[in-house]
Amino acid sequence: MDDSSSLFYRVFKAKFFPHCSILETDTKTRGSYAWQSIIKAREVLLKGGVWRVGDGRKIKIWKTRWLLEDHHRSIVTHGPQLLQDCTVDQLILKPRMEWDSALIDKLLYDAEAIKNIPLSDRAPPDKFCWPGTANGLYTVKSGYHSLLHYEKQHLPGSSTKDTLQPIWNSVWSLQIPKKCQHFAWRASREALPTRVNLCRRRLPIDPTCENCRNSPEDVLHAVWTCPSIHLVWAQEDWTQGIRASPVMDFADLFSKVLATAYQQNSEVFIVISWLLWQRRNKKRLGQDVLDIDQVGNKARAYLTEFVSSFETPPPTELIPAVNIKWQPSRDFVFKVNYDGAVFQETNEAGIGVIVRNQAGKVMATLVQKVRYPQSVECIEAWAAKRAVQFISEIGLSEAEFEGDSKTVVAALNVSHPSAAPYGHLIADAQSLARALTSFCFSHVKRQGNALAHALARMAKTIDDIEVWMEDVPPPTKRLYLSEISS
Repeated sequence: MDDSSSLFYRVFKAKFFPHCSILETDTKTRGSYAWQSIIKAREVLLKGGVWRVGDGRKIKIWKTRWLLEDHHRSIVTHGPQLLQDCTVDQLILKPRMEWDSALIDKLLYDAEAIKNIPLSDRAPPDKFCWPGTANGLYTVKSGYHSLLHYEKQHLPGSSTKDTLQPIWNSVWSLQIPKKCQHFAWRASREALPTRVNLCRRRLPIDPTCENCRNSPEDVLHAVWTCPSIHLVWAQEDWTQGIRASPVMDFADLFSKVLATAYQQNSEVFIVISWLLWQRRNKKRLGQDVLDIDQVGNKARAYLTEFVSSFETPPPTELIPAVNIKWQPSRDFVFKVNYDGAVFQETNEAGIGVIVRNQAGKVMATLVQKVRYPQSVECIEAWAAKRAVQFISEIGLSEAEFEGDSKTVVAALNVSHPSAAPYGHLIADAQSLARALTSFCFSHVKRQGNALAHALARMAKTIDDIEVWMEDVPPPTKRLYLSEISS
């Protein structure tokens, strides 16, 4: 989707979607196994992806996911049938690249969500991006989490899932070897290759237990109810109450063990079950096995050895916190610090910008209130763009731009376009900066950007925008004087 000049893209486009994009092509189109796999994977992108508004020409108002809010990606207002194919560019006033507030308020209940989307003055093409990652690029891990989130939202709940949830949390917190944790996880999911499970996979074998020849062998039978292993659990006095109560499967049994409120019991139970499973496998292969009456002792010895292998780390010396202060630019006459602040209670955000020379003297400061674009990174990118604009507005031609968001500064310092939802703001800042004589983007920790942050927070108390030339606002005067005095 990103490299339309590649041979792979050109061949597949000519054959399968010559008149549209891959996101719009018909799923019924016949093709190779590779193409059918791509179509299947496309469903993940369509469920979790979102369009970033540029010029709005590719985005259909009612048929596309294009809003910034996590739980509100599509327009919910029912639109007239006649307007179903209208595109977002019809909601934008051009060439100013501003939302047509009057039309949006009249037509859509989603007006606020739409007007919160920042637009680019350059009117770049619309771009499909992936909001599940910071850089807007799809990864398998983020796709997996997106599908889990989608399933939780759209599929009915399951009592089995509710029962197993505390088990998942408990398994990974037990102080036992990783292989025992994986065993517990697989056993709780009935994912071990027991004879019953192998029959379910249509292997032609007898599901009856090879040891007792009395019952089908599922996970519960293999490690708990089989008569051949009763001696193991009879030696564990703490299991007496559990053995007297009926259990449905291994997950139910493990839940009852967890309910004993002693973590040591849970750890011993899992290690004994793991040893019984290993013993069962070795016995099936005709290998030497541990005597049945030694399994409990072996489990405790194994646990003790595992715990003792963790040496107590030596106490670390406390490193005194470094007090970071604002520093003038080494390579430029002027340094511009910028920051963004979020006011979620009012669905607004603030931008603060301060310009200083190498002596620390203030050239200009700016405080501006804007709509909240639904992510901290987006408002930081917006602040970076506004900082570069501000330098041009006050007649300066070179500066170092310093912010406290590593993500945004890293995006500003790469040459290739950012695919993130705020990528068009990054491109705007880079485009504006290239008009200057010289510039650079740098990162500083929040302590070194305190004055810009205070200015951004101050935007909560103003109506729109305020600018001070060769001075700072009175509420930030003390902070400014403390920085230059040190």
